[in-house]
Amino acid sequence: MPDATAMAVRDGVVAWLGSDDVGRAQFPDAEIVDLGGGFVAPAFVDSHVHVTATGLSLTGLDLRAATSRQHCVDLLAGYARSHPDGVLWAHGWDESGWPDPTPPTVDDVDAAVGPGRMAYLARVDVHSALASTALQRAAGVAGHGPLTADDHHRVRRVARERLTVAQRDEARRAALDLAASRGVVAVHECAGPEIGGLDDWRELRALDHGVDVVGYWGEAVGSADAARALLAETGAQG
Repeated sequence: MPDATAMAVRDGVVAWLGSDDVGRAQFPDAEIVDLGGGFVAPAFVDSHVHVTATGLSLTGLDLRAATSRQHCVDLLAGYARSHPDGVLWAHGWDESGWPDPTPPTVDDVDAAVGPGRMAYLARVDVHSALASTALQRAAGVAGHGPLTADDHHRVRRVARERLTVAQRDEARRAALDLAASRGVVAVHECAGPEIGGLDDWRELRALDHGVDVVGYWGEAVGSADAARALLAETGAQG
């Protein structure tokens, strides 16, 4: 009923929809909750998410506001000072709109975060990134500017592996809290070895949160038996 202005809920189930006056007459003893004209909709399910990655974009350094190479480096340095522990995770820089569209270099990153600090700075497209020298060495990569393709995948994988348990937990909770605030009551995690890895998926499954998580695992296998074994190992739904 698109013109409904009231609804009755019984034991957590919507039992009736209609107009205010009919509702009050039909349910004279009901508790009335006035929503002030607010819109009420069924809860939503997000059918494709990467929970930890989403959370890291919420808990890490947001560089979308950077207006130049130097501004980006300054934001990074300030964040590094206020967050001295663990892998530094940042995202969103985009040199294409800067007056001089020259991205930061690895030397810029190292100077901002300090020697020996692992830092991962995903570009706005999330398919390329800057990585500090320490992170590149740990991943077996050597580059002076943004990394793409396999080199990017290597540094991202190592950066995720080096996140502390507290960082991962904070990220997941931030992502699921955001989902709940938008009316999402369940999410479908699309996990896999190149996305977060098995440990990340297991930790997510074990997380106690009001938003339900259903998991799927993406990995190439050679047979139906191998697929069944992988499902058994991961506990994924498909």
